[in-house]
Parts: sequence; structure tokens; C-alpha cells
Amino acid sequence: MRRFKIENVNCQNCVNLIKNSLEDEFGNFEFEEGLKTVRLDLDDDKIVLLREQLQELGFKLLEEI
Repeated sequence: MRRFKIENVNCQNCVNLIKNSLEDEFGNFEFEEGLKTVRLDLDDDKIVLLREQLQELGFKLLEEI
């Protein structure tokens, strides 16, 4: 599992939007630390695509931690 910081995830509705929109393609999103970080099993070749799709939803993938 990898951990990433995501910007603009402020509430459970944000979490639900990300999960409902992206879990089919990227697998299970496990939010932690007050919704500011997410854990998911992700291959290197999908990081750019994840970043682009999160941006389309109004969120920003900041960094891997």
C-alpha cells in the first residue's frame, strides 16, 4: 500500500465523490489522518492518470508519503 497526500478533501462528501468516481479504476481508497491522506495499492504507471482524474474532480494529488 502506498500513501499520498491529497489537497481539498474537506468532508465525507469529498471522500464519497473520490471513491464513487475512481475506485473501479484504481481500487480501494482508504482515507486517514483527517481525510488528508489516502492509502491505496497503485502501480507507478497509474500515478499520472490518478493525478489527472483527481484534478478533474477538484482535488490535487500532492505527494507520496
